[in-house]
Amino acid sequence: MKTDFKDYEEAVPRCVREPEGFVLALVNTVDPVRPVPDLLVDAEGCRDFLKAWLDTAPEPDDAGAIRAVRDRVRAAALALAEGRSGREVAESLDTLVTRVAFRASVRAGDDAPAVGMAPAPGTEPADRLAAYAVLALADVIEARGAGRLRQCESAPCEEVFVDASKAGQQRFCSKRCATRFHVARHRHRKAGGSG
Repeated sequence: MKTDFKDYEEAVPRCVREPEGFVLALVNTVDPVRPVPDLLVDAEGCRDFLKAWLDTAPEPDDAGAIRAVRDRVRAAALALAEGRSGREVAESLDTLVTRVAFRASVRAGDDAPAVGMAPAPGTEPADRLAAYAVLALADVIEARGAGRLRQCESAPCEEVFVDASKAGQQRFCSKRCATRFHVARHRHRKAGGSG
């Protein structure tokens, strides 16, 4: 069975329709290059993020738990980007969702039934975020492969991205970062440094 929710876009949160965009948006809510390094620093940032991706709004005191989920999912993505064991990452992610009750639903698709998993109604916002983030990361790994998750090599950027190049050699999250890296290396060489 394939998962296909295109006919149910209003009922299905954006994070399910766009798993790669969602998981990257979540783990990259921390970036020292931005004027505001942490987009989830306060309750307003958490509310905006969850409203945009999960169609839900957390309570003001949920911000700490939401950041903790983001930090765990980011750590898992970075571990995969570093080539660490899938077993280690799976165990870490499993502890995030162990207490979350899931609900499966089957809907008619174009050519086959579509199966969807979601946290049960009434799940707390941070647990809901954890459930959808783990499902999205699993979708990305299945679609692209764990080895395609990378961290940008252009310091100070710390963005996580999915290497979409044919050769699997992408080192930077964007052209901006690639340019910054190469200009810095050129200036270093001109100044008499090596490398």
